[in-house]
Amino acid sequence: MKAEERGTGRGRGTDPHGSTTRVARVVADQSAPGAARRLVRSWLGDHARVDDAALALSEVVTNAVLHGGSNLPPLTVRFRQEDNGFRVEVDQATVRTVGVHAGFPRPDDGRGRGLAVVEALAERWGVTYGTAPATGTTVWFEM
Repeated sequence: MKAEERGTGRGRGTDPHGSTTRVARVVADQSAPGAARRLVRSWLGDHARVDDAALALSEVVTNAVLHGGSNLPPLTVRFRQEDNGFRVEVDQATVRTVGVHAGFPRPDDGRGRGLAVVEALAERWGVTYGTAPATGTTVWFEM
């Protein structure tokens, strides 16, 4: 079974402002970054920023899987086309007390650059912290 099909529910709708929203659930395991990249590529098609969006989403999903703990429920990936760009959100249904930030690793560190990559690629990005597992943590970026 393909990674994005395993445990993935997809939806599409239009919000009250007329912009298109797409939603998918991605299993929170080592296959998640690849599944997320394939999703955003299918959603954006030949958009000029498709590679940037795929890389940024891959970094956000990787962080969710690496830092979310064990036995995570599926991640929810949301894409919303807006008048002058798009917004991508990743929801993780866990409450975290550790802050999410773009780090500055040493040159010889093997990891720690993910959100710095997102910051470099996105027009804006941020984090919304929930107060219960149902609301969890959402990391988002706009391009």
